Amino acid sequence: MNGFHGAALVTAPTGEPIKELTGGGVDPGTPMQVASVSKVFAAAVTLTLVDRGVLSLHDPVPPWPGVTVHHLLSQTSGLGQFDDMRSIDLKAGVVSRDLIRKEPLLDPPGTRWRYSSPGYIMLGELIERVANRPYPELVKELLLDPLELGDTAVGTRPPGAASGHHDGVPAKEWNLAALTGTGDIWSTVGDLNRLAHGLDRTVLHRMRQPQVELPEPDDGLTHYGYGLYLGDGIALHSGDVPGFRSVLAFLPDGRTAAVLSNDETAAAPRDVLREVIQDSAA
Repeated sequence: MNGFHGAALVTAPTGEPIKELTGGGVDPGTPMQVASVSKVFAAAVTLTLVDRGVLSLHDPVPPWPGVTVHHLLSQTSGLGQFDDMRSIDLKAGVVSRDLIRKEPLLDPPGTRWRYSSPGYIMLGELIERVANRPYPELVKELLLDPLELGDTAVGTRPPGAASGHHDGVPAKEWNLAALTGTGDIWSTVGDLNRLAHGLDRTVLHRMRQPQVELPEPDDGLTHYGYGLYLGDGIALHSGDVPGFRSVLAFLPDGRTAAVLSNDETAAAPRDVLREVIQDSAA
């Protein structure tokens, strides 16, 4: 695809690769920041702990009265996005759980969908507290090791990882360690597809259940589940951070697809996704 700088991979319902695309000299096995696709990992870890009885979807999330784990997962907590928070400055690296905890809710819990990366940061904190384990350890134990995601890392840059770019120029990357649960994962298109196929079926079923209608449909997506946008049988999450963009999709026929780009101004991952999905069905 013209203008694409990254890697894309579609896999069959069996997990076998059926369509691969690369651009800009990127090797498909190169780890990249997956940005908000990290929320898929966070939702999967949370629901695994729910199934094990470690926590409940109805557990409260202090310090906000009425906010529960369900609200954080479904983006209905009432917390805003980083841009809504005066104390947060991502470009300057000023972001912390303590600062987020001081922020007021913009809506009463459960009354509307509002995308909130800070909400998933607080979800990561909650997971750590109830499990009494660092979040990266939990992701490794519950997802990376059992699914053999050897090219995926949490919070720290893995060996051989790609550098992010903006219009071909190296971009200043964010400190991912501060984005636990919302944007802290490095991975490859192969590992993302292995995650999609390897997730516990009960966990994935819960993630794909519509929890709230989006205020406005987005490219056929009409609802949000737990860590996934939903619409017409498809479930996906996309993301972007300086230098990187991403998308991971679960298709109605059992195929999965992942697109990672290490140039935020190159061809959009969702456009690449549409092309490789169409080509893989031919």
